[in-house]
Amino acid sequence: MLYEITLLILTLSIIFISLVLLERRADVRFLNRYGADIKEFDYLIRCVKNLEFDKVPKPIKDNDSVYNELLKITNSYLTAYVALDTSKQQLIALSNKNRELINAYVKVLHLLSPNSFATVEEENRDETKIKEMLSEINTSIENLSKLS
Repeated sequence: MLYEITLLILTLSIIFISLVLLERRADVRFLNRYGADIKEFDYLIRCVKNLEFDKVPKPIKDNDSVYNELLKITNSYLTAYVALDTSKQQLIALSNKNRELINAYVKVLHLLSPNSFATVEEENRDETKIKEMLSEINTSIENLSKLS
């Protein structure tokens, strides 16, 4: 009975050692094939999911591994993302300037409309209206120059 138990323990030990060695061999083969181990791939995926691009490792030059190519793609994506964000901010600023310009034109056109002249008294109507219009134009120009 003791012989069978010893043989069973010895067999289980050999199986365990074989599994450990197979796992290490698989890790080395994965590292050689893809350029990084599974933990590095998991870290990269986690950084991309959380949009933490500043934590992503930089790609290595003259390295054609799958992992390095993935790092290059991630770096290119970050560059494109930053460029798009900058363009979006510029478009928002431009639309704000355009809105201000349109508001200024509407105010001036409102001052030039026949209805606005009808409300002013006859004696000083042209002079008053022109002063009001020039004042509104100057205000609009000042607001537009502040946006630049």
